[in-house]
Amino acid sequence: MTTRPRDGSPMVQLAVDACVAKEASNSKVPRSTTARDALESVRKSKSIVVVFSPLLTEEWSRHAARFSVLWKSTMVSRRRVRFVADKPSRLLRAKVRDCLADPADVAALLKDVYLLELGLVQGSRILSSDRRTGRLAAEVAIEFSPLGRVQWIDPHSRKYNCLAWLVAGCVDDDIGRLT
Repeated sequence: MTTRPRDGSPMVQLAVDACVAKEASNSKVPRSTTARDALESVRKSKSIVVVFSPLLTEEWSRHAARFSVLWKSTMVSRRRVRFVADKPSRLLRAKVRDCLADPADVAALLKDVYLLELGLVQGSRILSSDRRTGRLAAEVAIEFSPLGRVQWIDPHSRKYNCLAWLVAGCVDDDIGRLT
């Protein structure tokens, strides 16, 4: 169950990749700090609900740092997490195989294709520091136009001001588009 912000505006959905959850440790290294800051920005936002599917939950359980586990628990207690079913897309998976020539690239993208499926089916934005997967998804989006509307945001990228985007409630629908 999710709640609406007090102003009645709709909640936006965000899927947080397990790689961000892993990086958000209590370490002082810049990537950890940035990942923690991104998660805290999501927590402070009043208009973001985090989406978890069984596959994403499984990835989180294997990789999330202690900080991320506590963050998720807080988000659940505030009713800001939405648990949804995985919705595999045979068409998307076929397009991945058709569009990418390198078998290693196909395997890498298929490993995280459930994130793209969340983006397609749930209208979720994706917060992920996996640059390779983001780059490969953008290649597939050229041939598979529905994928182009998915937003893939790297919290460490200097191209976008991720923290400001998160604090604003992910309202800019053009940031991080795969096409």
